[in-house]
Amino acid sequence: MATATGLTMRRGALVTALAFGLGLLAAGSEAAAQVRPPADVTNAAGGYLLAAEKGARRCMVLLRTMPVEGGYAVGFPAHCRLALPILVKTAAWTVEKTVGPPHGRIRFRDAAGKTVLDFDRDGPNDTVAATDEAGLEHTLAPGDGRSLALRFGQPPAPRARQVAVAVGPATAPTTVNDTGLMSATAGNYILLRGKERPTGCSLNLSPALTGDARAALQPGCPDRGLQIFAADRWSISGGTLWLLNARGQKLSFERNRQNGWDKSAGQGEPLSLRRQP
Repeated sequence: MATATGLTMRRGALVTALAFGLGLLAAGSEAAAQVRPPADVTNAAGGYLLAAEKGARRCMVLLRTMPVEGGYAVGFPAHCRLALPILVKTAAWTVEKTVGPPHGRIRFRDAAGKTVLDFDRDGPNDTVAATDEAGLEHTLAPGDGRSLALRFGQPPAPRARQVAVAVGPATAPTTVNDTGLMSATAGNYILLRGKERPTGCSLNLSPALTGDARAALQPGCPDRGLQIFAADRWSISGGTLWLLNARGQKLSFERNRQNGWDKSAGQGEPLSLRRQP
C-alpha cells in the first residue's frame, strides 16, 4: 500500500512539473511574439539618406528594428548631429501605412515621444518630406536600392507594354560618371582634416574602367574615422567626387583651387584630398 501511494504521488508530481514546464514554454513563445516587430516596421527599416537645405546637409541614418522608448532605434554617425541638428533630438522612429501617397508615414520622435519630423508627403526622386518646427524641410531617401514603394508594402507597378517603333541608328547611352575627369583625377592623395591638418593617411584612387573605380586607404592610417568609413570605390559625376564604402555610405567632395578636393558642406568635420607629388 505504501509503495502504491508513493508511486501515485510521484506520478502526480511529474504531471504537475510537465504542466508547469509547458506553461513556461507557452509564456516564452508569447513573449517572443511580443518582441518581434510587426511586418510594417521590418519592411520600412534599413538605411536612408536624411537631407536638408536641398541636399546641402545630409547624412546616412539607419532605422533599426530594436524596440526603444517611443518606437524603434535610430542609428547614425556622431558627426551627423552637427550636419543635421534635428538628430540631437531624435531618439526613435515609427511607421504606419497610409491610404494615399506616399502610402507610408515615418515619424522621428524625441525621448518623450514627441514627433520632431513627420514624413507625411511625397518628395522628389523617391523621397518623403517633412518640415521641422523651424520651417526647415527635410527629405528621407532609401539608401540600399529598395524603393519606398517596396518599404511601404506597395506592389510593383505593372510593366508598360513595349511597342516596336522604327528608329534611326542606335547611339551609345551617356554614362552618369565623367570617365574623362576620373582618368585625370586618379592617383594617390594625402588626406587632411580641418585647416590643413595632416591625418597621416593616404588614399589611392584607381583609374576608372567601367562604372565606379576602386579606392583604397593605404596601410598604416592612424585616423579612426577614416578606418571606419573604409572607402572602397569612387566616382565623379556632375563635377562632384564621391567616395563610397561597402555599406552604401557616401561622401561628396568639390574641387578646390589647389587642384585637390574638399568635402562638401554638411558632412561633419572638414576633410580634403591633396594629390601627392
